[in-house]
Amino acid sequence: MSFKDIFWNSGTKETQPPPSKVFTSKAYNPIDNVNPNQVYSNSNQRPGEPDQKMLSHFDETLREANIQGPDYYELMVAVAEMDYIPDETSKLKAAFAMLKAQGVTKEKLLSTAKQYLEILSKEYDDFNASAKQKEQKEVGQSRDKITLLENRNEEITRELLSNKSEISELKEKVQNAGSTIALTTTAFKNTYNFVVTQIQNHIESITKFIN
Repeated sequence: MSFKDIFWNSGTKETQPPPSKVFTSKAYNPIDNVNPNQVYSNSNQRPGEPDQKMLSHFDETLREANIQGPDYYELMVAVAEMDYIPDETSKLKAAFAMLKAQGVTKEKLLSTAKQYLEILSKEYDDFNASAKQKEQKEVGQSRDKITLLENRNEEITRELLSNKSEISELKEKVQNAGSTIALTTTAFKNTYNFVVTQIQNHIESITKFIN
């Protein structure tokens, strides 16, 4: 399922995806009772905190793009399952030891990690394009109609009462749509930065600590 179906599916019943098995944020607590008519208005989410739905989406994206044979993705999965190991470096070393027995080299980990970053970068660009299109459609058109109705009110006073009612509804729609898009975009970028930083940290740790 594309991110357009997940993030912009306003007006339909929302099904919460399973938690990501690869990207985890211990500080994140899923929000219950999400309003299905409001795509992203998670005001309880702290600034910079990754969004659970988006983490699951990135997890699915990388899983679907998983290169044949063991590589960096399998290392991520292995690391995520090692809750019993206290620090990330030890997890990386342990996971690499498992993959090394399957013929995986340090060079392959680094090269495939960079390939997955390129896939995420494409997702980032696609999301921005989708958000812009969404804004133009749901906000731009409504603003244009508001302007038209307000100009008509100046010329046709007898239509004032009916137009005021429609204007009020459209303004509410603009406000809701603009807020939703802004919050969704912020959540996406926060989560993107979280995921990319985690991969970049892995690359740095692999480079420094794995031989």
